[in-house]
Amino acid sequence: MKWLSRAIAAIVDAFADVVDAILTAVVEFASDLIEMIGHGLGAFFRWLADYAEEGDHGNNAAALRWIGNVIESAFGLVATAVKAVGSFAIDLITGAIRIAGGILSLNGKLFLEGLDDTVSGFVGAVAIIFLKFVELLQTIVPVEQPGRPLTPAERDMLRRIYRHSLSLGAIRVNDRTSGFFSVNPWPFTLGNTIFLKGENVDPADPAGNPFVLVHESVHVWQYQHEGSSYIGRALGNAAFEPATNTNGGWLVDIAAGRLRWTDFGKEAQAWFVEDVFTVGQLTSGSATASGHGVFFDADGAGNIGSFVWSSVDHTALANDAVVAIRRRVNFRLSQFL
Repeated sequence: MKWLSRAIAAIVDAFADVVDAILTAVVEFASDLIEMIGHGLGAFFRWLADYAEEGDHGNNAAALRWIGNVIESAFGLVATAVKAVGSFAIDLITGAIRIAGGILSLNGKLFLEGLDDTVSGFVGAVAIIFLKFVELLQTIVPVEQPGRPLTPAERDMLRRIYRHSLSLGAIRVNDRTSGFFSVNPWPFTLGNTIFLKGENVDPADPAGNPFVLVHESVHVWQYQHEGSSYIGRALGNAAFEPATNTNGGWLVDIAAGRLRWTDFGKEAQAWFVEDVFTVGQLTSGSATASGHGVFFDADGAGNIGSFVWSSVDHTALANDAVVAIRRRVNFRLSQFL
């Protein structure tokens, strides 16, 4: 009967994944549209502010810029709330499917995955709505300004990794003051916004650290495809498996028997992609290049990628990660911006 139990569990899990993908696409589309409108209105008022400054109307310019920033931040909060509530509803549905499937098939692992869906969805939704509300308050005060779009060089760098699975047009980079979010010096990601905390990530600057942007962009990918529940799972990793949240945490996951990138903790996934970007190699004929994301140019034909860490070949794992990342379909309109 074990084969029957495993078959039922596999069918239920696959069904839950399909339901998740369909509903997530709808929520993603709606939240992205709201966020795009906010970016557009914010840009319009800032354009008016620039025009007012040219006419020596400095006070009006400052007011217009503030209005634009607040409107953009407010729309961002609404978009986040739509996505968070929608994601939690989806997690409740898929969690119930997995819990029921786990009971019917006597599969404890599937049952626990269902509980994880539900708890992570709730925790993640509450956390991101609260933090986006803080972001809005900081914009009103104002001690924070909305982030900028990616530069052409940053877009080109990230496109090499994600291809069309990440909406680059939705990403905003805050490389200025971040108010309350500056309580620690480390860059972090909130939804589609990356707070750099002073890091220079210019891919064209030899003194820059573009790998920081690569690391944080993984969290944007997680948010766009998994919703706010990824935050709940990340907090769970930090609480119960803190070693996976540190540099090289993916090695801890491997030691624990989690041998695929999709099974890693959320921070471990980001550290892994960063490490592949930093030291991965690409061999074309007799020439071998290293670092700067060359691994992601591998095509399996004339350009062969390799990833060796501490004398251990992890190329197969790196290829698995690339496939897992790029196969996800992005339904955001902002990907065309």
